[in-house]
Amino acid sequence: LGFIISFCGLFIWLELGTMFPRSGGEKVYLEAVYTKPKYLVTVIFASNAILLGFTASGCIVFAQNILVAAGHTADRWVTRGIAVGVIVFATLLHGLAPRLGVYVMNALSLFKVFLLLFVVVTGWVVLSGRTHIKDPHVNFRNAFAGSSHSGNDYATATFKVLFTYAGWYVINKVLNGDPSWLTTTTSSVFPTLRPHRGRLGECGFSLGLALALGT
Repeated sequence: LGFIISFCGLFIWLELGTMFPRSGGEKVYLEAVYTKPKYLVTVIFASNAILLGFTASGCIVFAQNILVAAGHTADRWVTRGIAVGVIVFATLLHGLAPRLGVYVMNALSLFKVFLLLFVVVTGWVVLSGRTHIKDPHVNFRNAFAGSSHSGNDYATATFKVLFTYAGWYVINKVLNGDPSWLTTTTSSVFPTLRPHRGRLGECGFSLGLALALGT
């Protein structure tokens, strides 16, 4: 279900991207649909991004993970302090040295891709049976035993699966920066059919598919 929903959204974004070849993503598309009153959509979209954005929650999760990795208790105020430091650092980095910020983002993206590859390949190695794990296929037996029939649990599971596929809409936000945006966007629909292109977006989508099928 998550796979179908993600592909439906992808095809809609492909159509919108070819109709409005501008950077901005959904902001551009909403402005094209709702033209009056002027700047209404712009203000609403900016307010939503600032007030309800996930940047703060992402920084808090980063702070919690750093504390746990360091062997410390994730105290509330310590976590908030680290989170504030992270978001201030990111803001200053991209505000004062945008080119350096892009390099840092690319380096972190490559590191993330390698981590995802490690997770996928590790799962395959365990399933091969050539490790010290006695029964590597135990999780596949009675996989649906004790499953919940609650609508809330189904909604939560669907949300998590959709989060696994997230990222297919990012290219629509930077169409102005890629002169071959049409080829890139359309070829990303079937990334496994174009392995020779070597784009990180296509690689990320393939890894997301592998992770979704393996979890």
